[in-house]
Amino acid sequence: EEVSAQAAVSAADDHLDDFIRALARTLLRVVNDEIKSPRYLRYFTVTPSSLVRLGLESEVARVRGWVDSLGSEPEKELQDLGARLRVLVEQGDQVLERRRKAAAARSDHRVRAIAPFIDEINRARLALYGSLTQKAAENHLARDWADRFFRHNTRPPKEEPQPVPPNGPSAA
Repeated sequence: EEVSAQAAVSAADDHLDDFIRALARTLLRVVNDEIKSPRYLRYFTVTPSSLVRLGLESEVARVRGWVDSLGSEPEKELQDLGARLRVLVEQGDQVLERRRKAAAARSDHRVRAIAPFIDEINRARLALYGSLTQKAAENHLARDWADRFFRHNTRPPKEEPQPVPPNGPSAA
């Protein structure tokens, strides 16, 4: 569910990014390409590309206040964009909430099911180790006999870098 929720967040972020680009183009057309126009700066205090680089949660927070402003703009095309933004913000909120719930469910599962299972396995391993140690003592086996039943390190040791002679490798 968490992967599916993240995919939905990514899709919603893409839709909002497309909207921001479209809004920037429309606004520039309305203000005759004056990027210093107060109307343009009302929405874009930073470049549209800076907004697009944000994640969905930050992006939704930044554009949420634009919905009513766009709805009150005199141009019909900006009003229509305001209605579209309202839908995108709602969808963004929904998928972000879905992702939060999925992450919480995963955390709950780890705490309630996986962590106790790992604890149970470790208790069983310790009990088995104790039994094997006792058998080793009873049968006069080597001290490390019980250790041989348990995996210790599965990674090969890191190789130490060989020192280079002061005059380079050919001087040796």
